[in-house]
Amino acid sequence: MFCSKCGAALNGAAFCAECGTSVVVVPNSTQSTSASVSANPPSNNVGQAPKTNVLAIIGFVISIVGFVWLNWLGVVLGAVALSQIRKSEGREGGKGLAIAAIVIGALDVLLIGLAVVASLTALATMGTY
Repeated sequence: MFCSKCGAALNGAAFCAECGTSVVVVPNSTQSTSASVSANPPSNNVGQAPKTNVLAIIGFVISIVGFVWLNWLGVVLGAVALSQIRKSEGREGGKGLAIAAIVIGALDVLLIGLAVVASLTALATMGTY
C-alpha cells in the first residue's frame, strides 16, 4: 500500500512517514483493500468553541444602539437568548452577551422612564407660579 499524496510505502501505518497525512483504509467490492489519504481527518468538534447565540448578539446590539424606544426589545431578546443558551447544553455560547443585553436594555428603559417623568413634572410645574 502506498500513500496517494507522496507515493511512500505505508506498511499498514495510520500516518504516512514521509508527508504525515492520515491514511484511511476503505474496503472495496473485490475484498481487497485500497488506501486513500485524507489531508483533513474527520473531526468530532471536541475542543471547538460553541457558536454564539444570534439572539444574544442582536439583543446586545439593540440595547447598545438603543433607538430610544426599542431598548425593551433588547431586554426581551436577551432573556430569550439566555433561555436558549441554557437549554442548548453547551452547544451555544453568548451568555455574557445575553446578560449584558438584559442589563443595558433595562437600564436604558429605566433612564428613559425617569427622563419622561422628569419632563412631565417640569411641564406640569411650569404654569404654576
